[in-house]
Amino acid sequence: MNQLTGGKPQIVRHFNKAAILNLIRSRQPISRIELSRLADLNKSTVSSIVADLLDEKIVYESDVGSSTGGRRPVLLNLNDSDYGVGVIEFGSEYTYLAISDLDAGIQERDRLTMELVEPASFINHCVAKLKRLRDLSGLQIRSIGISVPGIVHAETGRVIFSPVLQWRDVEVRDIICKAMEPDDQVHVVVENDANACVLAERWFGNLPDTAEMVFLSENMGAGIIANGRLLHGAGETAGQFGHITITTDGEPCRCGDRGCWTQYASSEATVKRYFSKHAREFDGNIEEEFQRVLKAAAVGDITAIDCFYETGNYLGLGISNIVKTIDPEIVVVGGLITGAWDYIYPRIRRQLQQHIFYGIKNHVQIVPCSLLERPALVGAIALVVRHIFKRYQIYA
Repeated sequence: MNQLTGGKPQIVRHFNKAAILNLIRSRQPISRIELSRLADLNKSTVSSIVADLLDEKIVYESDVGSSTGGRRPVLLNLNDSDYGVGVIEFGSEYTYLAISDLDAGIQERDRLTMELVEPASFINHCVAKLKRLRDLSGLQIRSIGISVPGIVHAETGRVIFSPVLQWRDVEVRDIICKAMEPDDQVHVVVENDANACVLAERWFGNLPDTAEMVFLSENMGAGIIANGRLLHGAGETAGQFGHITITTDGEPCRCGDRGCWTQYASSEATVKRYFSKHAREFDGNIEEEFQRVLKAAAVGDITAIDCFYETGNYLGLGISNIVKTIDPEIVVVGGLITGAWDYIYPRIRRQLQQHIFYGIKNHVQIVPCSLLERPALVGAIALVVRHIFKRYQIYA
């Protein structure tokens, strides 16, 4: 690994600290001697940086390693179990809350029915519930990660607009900070749910590490990692593919437009399509009704199967446009719709074969989310992990 040897001492130390921290995360448990070898830094520099990380309780010393002839080395690990993370995933029907460690090990969790009340009131209610989960877990909350479906100004923690929640200009981070105890000094990170999802897949998923990845969330928003970095865009609106126009006179969308992709390719659209074919209006729970449609398809209900095929066609059409625009190595599909992967994937592939230029269609992978836990919830944890590493110039 190339260390930084020129420039201002503070910048050099930050760069080297990033290298050491990343090595501990990826190679733990690891000794100081091994860190020195892999980072190509002298032993005194490594020891000084490790001492800082120990003081900050970002890492800890664990078992003693094997000796190669001298004193047996002390091994270092990322301090994931002692760092309490509060996480909130806001959704259209439910809000999910949890207390986790840094390694996405969830200790306590709960679910609240989403209430269309004044946003600050509901957010304060969520914080009160999070405090109760904290007390049950025995972990001190040191950071809070928040995922929100909509346009988020990540730097200030403000929700600019969420069509799903019907929130506009909501200072989520400020509300949460005020609701916590003054002595807590909790850092709060707020991000768009699709961005949180792609970070979750990047940090905790089982997919190959890549610098070019797109994650499609439940509401068809796209979290984009390009050149190894999360893409926000000039106005924080990068990745709003769910609201690209499929047809100008199509179904009305919560965003105020018509014919948006999410109205045709999402799990909600699939459920509504199934109901409409049975001449029924849908006004129920999306998660529950989606499972019913899935079970109907499993026993041979042609209408249910056709609904999934149609969704797969719309997904493939939209994904083909994403691939032509961004040229990612992997497109990850998340949300309930992945439960119907056997129905939708062949249709997605067929659309890519029809609409993507020669060559591109052969290298891009289209895969379902590899996470067993809710990706936006794990993504809220990943936001905190990213913040910790970002302080040392590690980006994702």
